[in-house]
Amino acid sequence: MAGEVIRRAHLSLAKPPAAATAAGDDPGDRARERRCRELLERCFEEVSHHPARAVLTARKALRLARDLAAEEAAEPRWADLEGQAWGALANAERVAADLDAAREAMARAEGCLVAGSGDPALAARLLDLQASLDRSSGRLEDALGRIDDAIAAYLRLGQRAGLARTLVKKGVYLAHAGDTERAVEVIHQAFEHLVPREDRRSVLAATQCLAFCLHRMGYDIPAAQLVDQALVAVGESGDAVLVLRLEWLRVRIRMSLGHDGEAELRRIRDALLEEGLIYDAAIACLDLATCYARRRRLPDLQKLALEMFPVFTSREIHREALAALLLLRDQLSGGRAEVPFLEEIRAFLEDSRYDRRRRFRDAAG
Repeated sequence: MAGEVIRRAHLSLAKPPAAATAAGDDPGDRARERRCRELLERCFEEVSHHPARAVLTARKALRLARDLAAEEAAEPRWADLEGQAWGALANAERVAADLDAAREAMARAEGCLVAGSGDPALAARLLDLQASLDRSSGRLEDALGRIDDAIAAYLRLGQRAGLARTLVKKGVYLAHAGDTERAVEVIHQAFEHLVPREDRRSVLAATQCLAFCLHRMGYDIPAAQLVDQALVAVGESGDAVLVLRLEWLRVRIRMSLGHDGEAELRRIRDALLEEGLIYDAAIACLDLATCYARRRRLPDLQKLALEMFPVFTSREIHREALAALLLLRDQLSGGRAEVPFLEEIRAFLEDSRYDRRRRFRDAAG
């Protein structure tokens, strides 16, 4: 299974992205609809690496859709379009870390679904987006349930692109839940449906997830090869966050193989902070602490404990993770740090990020 899915990942990454094609012209009376759909597509492109810009783009699309819905209320298609725009806004707000605004927008999207034509494709897309919102809200079990519903919906519709995208998401969610072997199985299924020239983003997400899983399973050499190939495939796409995450994974793999990753980890931690990825920066601090602990560099550990405090007290660190991190900080400040304990806390941070019901065994201490 692992060998076959690795082969599919390499083949998918090797194919060049498709050239952009111009959209056909709609009649004049559909100019606003055409503009709205163009904005929704741009929002989808922007959301992963410019979430604040994607929020503004989604709001522009929403204004157009609401104007159309208000003027031609008898046509359910305009309620459908408004629902798409609310869904895009919900997703952009989620990535921009405003979960309250995302939930409000998602509720409005679902209201438009009821008022519209009952389009099953829109219903499937909203299930997909709601799963992402559940995951970001720390309800991973709910997210997995919704993503299974979305997969079933795309299967009924025969929509290959939606099916492939949701299978990739499910693989990522399973990896975050610590179910690594099932995650690899699902990513294998996703590669059977992915069309690289049509959805480069999902191919890269699947590859990153697969490399992460292989690293966790101890297959560091093939994991490193996939990461290197993915970094080449990203090229000059402008997705700085994806490049950063891939570079971070590459450092982790190299450290697992015995290399010193201190300088790279410091650079990556600082870059994560600059991007506003606070939770990731906290995990990167744990990687750096592990690097120091393995070399018994206690003064560096104590200095790191002071540097970590502003990161640990961020509002993005949920309470149970904060308790574990503050316990670790106290141990580092006292010059006590065992590698197994550091690795346990790092694994807890990764696994509890999207499942807030998890508890750290020593948090009460």
